[in-house]
Amino acid sequence: MASASSRSCFAVSKNIPVIDGITQEQVEQLIAARAPSEHQFVEIISDSERTLGSAYNITGSPKNAIYFSVGHKIILQTAGDICKRVSKLSILVPVHEVDQINRNLLAAFN
Repeated sequence: MASASSRSCFAVSKNIPVIDGITQEQVEQLIAARAPSEHQFVEIISDSERTLGSAYNITGSPKNAIYFSVGHKIILQTAGDICKRVSKLSILVPVHEVDQINRNLLAAFN
């Protein structure tokens, strides 16, 4: 929706989608090899050599990494800077807030 309104945006996820031959396991191995420490980034490049996004090793554990995509009207470096600024402890605050809202809504429906 934001991209349709010409606003800068990028996607953030706790899980990497399987795209162009890239799997969660491969990305975790990539993080362990190239960004093993807390607050390090590594670009995710597809089999067709296209930059898909980046992994942010927020805690120092590849299993807890956050993934973000190449954005609309925003470069990957800027998206990474934003992720770093809005992270608190081991989570991105906006992602945590959305997760909490979703959990509360699901609980209300059950």
